[in-house]
Amino acid sequence: MTDSSLQKVGNGAAPNNGESAIVAAISSMSELLVSSITSMKSTMAESLGQMKDTIDQLVIEEGPSEENDEQLQIAAKTDELPTEQSDKNQQSGSAEPNNGAKKPTSGESTEQSINILINQDSVSQRDACGKIELLSGIANDLKLDQKKAPAVNEQIAKIVQGLLREKLTEEVLTATQNRYSPPENCECLTSTKVNHLIWDKLKSDTRSADIKLQRVQSNLVKGLVPIVSVIEKLVKARDQIPKDALDVPELIRAATDAIALVGAANFELNMRRRDNIKPELNEDYKHLCSSSVPFTEFLFGNDADLSKQLKDLAEATKVSKKLNPKVDGHKSNGYRGYKHAKSKGFGYKYSSRGQGTQAIKNLNWKRPGPPYTKKDEGRRPNKLQQFVPAWKDITDDPEVLDWFIDGVPPVQETDYKVIQFNDAEAAIIESEIVQLLNKGVIVESPHSQGEFVSSIFVRLKKNGVDYRLILNLKELNKFIVYRHFKMDSLKTVTDLMSQGCYMASVDIKDAYYTVPIATEHQKFLKFRWRDKLYQYTCLPNGLASAPRILTKLLKPVFNIMRQKGYLSSSYIDDCYLQGATYGECHDNVQETLMLLGDLGFPIHNEKSVLIPSQVLTFLGFVLNSVTMTVQLTKSRKQKLKTACLTLVNKEPCTIQSVAEVIGVIVSSFPGVEHGPLHYRSLERDKSHALRENKGNFGSSMILSPSSRAELNWWISNVDTSLKLISHGEPELHIQTDASALGWGGLRGEQRTGGRWTQQEASHHINYLELLAVFLTIKALCGNCANLHIRVQCDNTTAVCYINNMGGSKSPDCNSVARQI
Repeated sequence: MTDSSLQKVGNGAAPNNGESAIVAAISSMSELLVSSITSMKSTMAESLGQMKDTIDQLVIEEGPSEENDEQLQIAAKTDELPTEQSDKNQQSGSAEPNNGAKKPTSGESTEQSINILINQDSVSQRDACGKIELLSGIANDLKLDQKKAPAVNEQIAKIVQGLLREKLTEEVLTATQNRYSPPENCECLTSTKVNHLIWDKLKSDTRSADIKLQRVQSNLVKGLVPIVSVIEKLVKARDQIPKDALDVPELIRAATDAIALVGAANFELNMRRRDNIKPELNEDYKHLCSSSVPFTEFLFGNDADLSKQLKDLAEATKVSKKLNPKVDGHKSNGYRGYKHAKSKGFGYKYSSRGQGTQAIKNLNWKRPGPPYTKKDEGRRPNKLQQFVPAWKDITDDPEVLDWFIDGVPPVQETDYKVIQFNDAEAAIIESEIVQLLNKGVIVESPHSQGEFVSSIFVRLKKNGVDYRLILNLKELNKFIVYRHFKMDSLKTVTDLMSQGCYMASVDIKDAYYTVPIATEHQKFLKFRWRDKLYQYTCLPNGLASAPRILTKLLKPVFNIMRQKGYLSSSYIDDCYLQGATYGECHDNVQETLMLLGDLGFPIHNEKSVLIPSQVLTFLGFVLNSVTMTVQLTKSRKQKLKTACLTLVNKEPCTIQSVAEVIGVIVSSFPGVEHGPLHYRSLERDKSHALRENKGNFGSSMILSPSSRAELNWWISNVDTSLKLISHGEPELHIQTDASALGWGGLRGEQRTGGRWTQQEASHHINYLELLAVFLTIKALCGNCANLHIRVQCDNTTAVCYINNMGGSKSPDCNSVARQI
């Protein structure tokens, strides 16, 4: 840094620590580069001098000819010229020449010094240095406990001083940069660019600051190009240079050490650039600034992957605005220093006044678990903690390896609601608590500051015998902000299916209980029973973030399986496996079981289907790859039929009972082809009743005739219902359009159309577009049956009503959609 630049810093704002560190690192690296290059040049010159002495001796012994003697004299005179000129320059200092020539700039002066150094006679150089060890010592490893290395050639020192203390002119700098081009297989020897989607959103001052750092980085990585070139030439000439003349391996190691140190500076420079941009990133994506996220040609990783993540973020923002409820009944005046952020797991991260951000790790990977033996089969909660090395082999996702929630610390100002249980229910709860204690899922706990106590209840499992103890976390979940995530579904599975494929399924036993929770946060998961206080040590059923946590944990597992060529999918703890043949599916099962076992997941053999089959029951549906159909299981069909019969015979009925039946109906849609056409009246009746009764689900309501007709349709058709996985390619194509005056349609060369009646024209354009589709199909496809028809329409509402088989908002549009 020159005096003028120091003066500017003194008059302006002081540079921050990050920029100072960068400048210091760059200066240090530049000095090392110059020292390494000049050391190699000097050593090579020394070797050439030795070779010349040897030749002189040989010539003297043999008696040189007149021609050789004349050549040696000319060479000697030529070698003396640079030395004499150098002596004159040193005597005159930096004074201008007497001939009035222009004074050279700092860059030109440095360039002249380099040329002088390269052209120096080896004998004169030895006389100036005194000993060869002063130059060869530069190639030795740098000792951290030494403050300074032995002195170097004065000309080298002058070059280093000029390069690092004086600014090169733009012309010299540009010429130096253009002198070297990076190798085609070293793409990293360029400055790192900011991802386009992030760059477009940055403020102008942030962009300006990053551009300045990019210029610094460009020179830094450009300086590595000549070093790489020198290494390449040394490697090629290694066998041709005698070891006693030049220690090539030592020079290569010194050059690679220089690359390593400059690479470290480049990494830190990228981190500082990320830190400068971090304040402008969305809270959900600040983890991209972590050092664990690798650099590519872009600062925040692959540009295509980042584009997909930002798209997911936009969707998540829309959903969170709708689903993030206000925390009613929980005052937070005493916690005004805490700030909301996006949910990421099941711990808490918060900042209070006067304190920095505190991040609490909930998967305490560094704490070793007890050694596993067969005796501990029933007592293995937090099992994943014991398999950390296996997890690190399949993923480096920092969120998977370190879960936490950002949000407001839970504050319980009122006591939890006490639920009364009869003797039978109490006995079941008592039995479940004993089992959970034996497994280590829960432990007895004393009262603690800031604890959160919730109520409990039990639910019968699907097998109709066992019960599941559930912690009622309704109040605690108010403090967990929703975070959008993608979950596989039955639609994902059916999209994977192919004609005649073989399928299997794997069920993970007590999947939630394998995920640990930090000791300091277990106080938020407490419940009381028989005057005793208990707390969960692992992920409980009912926590709002639990499905996302387990889904994200399993994603790297199935990414590994897909990389091996296996088709698979998972929904929470249910895993679907597929193969084109029996053998391929069998191999898929074995590989999956082995990987899940290595990662610490126990398998529920009774609920798993490990023998490949072309008919599989998965998520309550029967998948058939021979007929390529999906249908409800017999038990679900009977449950749906019974629910509809009970509701249709009840007069009046509660809004709650209607809502429950609607839920059962909607959940059956993946296995009922035309199910969505037969529940809209029920939905409208329920919504109307809720408005009339101010949201009270316990109020009574009367079903309309159309709702009863829909219930009767389900009663009559549910036993024979199924759904085709694919209808194949469309066999007919039609185009339709409508306006306020009339409508028209095309089927190839056939045309149809007409004008609206006065009554039809009074309807909304969405209705008219749907009616145009119906009339076109009726006119041009009236004689067709069992055909797949593609309709092209320019009205998005009409398209949605057709694809969704109706809608609840407009009864008229729903009526036309049903006719279509």
